Amino acid sequence: MAMQKRKIENESPNGTKRKKTEKAIITAMAQDRGYIIIQRKKSKLQEDNEFPPKKLFEALENEIGKERFQDLRRSTLALPGVPIDGGEASEALLNYGIDFSDPSDPELNPFFQDVLGCSFCEADKAMLKVIFWARNETKLRRYTAGRPSTAYIYCPATAEGLNDGNGLFRIVEGSHKMTRGNIDRTEATPICLQSNEILIMSAELMIESLRAEERIEEWIEEWITT
Repeated sequence: MAMQKRKIENESPNGTKRKKTEKAIITAMAQDRGYIIIQRKKSKLQEDNEFPPKKLFEALENEIGKERFQDLRRSTLALPGVPIDGGEASEALLNYGIDFSDPSDPELNPFFQDVLGCSFCEADKAMLKVIFWARNETKLRRYTAGRPSTAYIYCPATAEGLNDGNGLFRIVEGSHKMTRGNIDRTEATPICLQSNEILIMSAELMIESLRAEERIEEWIEEWITT
């Protein structure tokens, strides 16, 4: 995650004030950037080092079809991304170890309120899709991810994880609140996601697509809107 906790002066003896202030700073930083990266929470019963379990990734590949899954990974199309229905397998993987509707979560709820103006539960949800981001030479280098008052949720669809070298787009941080001139002058930030991490972002962010020579990867996407 790109966030770092800052040192807070004049903390209370029990550290309560410091913890609350740090959470407020982290929330403000995420809202300024327009996205957060969160980790799935491992329960005490989950002792397996594979997290999420390998079987969830295998179930998704089987749902789509192993041969088709691999063909789509190697595809080259004049499209920004190829959405595929992953069925219940994609839903199981995306929601593993995370409760997006938890009102007490110090990151999730404030972020959804800022982007959507409501909680996760109150927002409209779209069907989950597995996105295969194909290589092509005709894609726009930069464009707005989606429409206003919408949030996108992404997680890797393979245990390999994602980064800007194997398929994940780059983000122009804070571009959802910038003028066009400032956006053009701002470098895009590479985003890395481990298999146990989830990206949640404002659809008003400017993203930078892959170069034609970069290989594709895939992830699960859900978008919610007001």
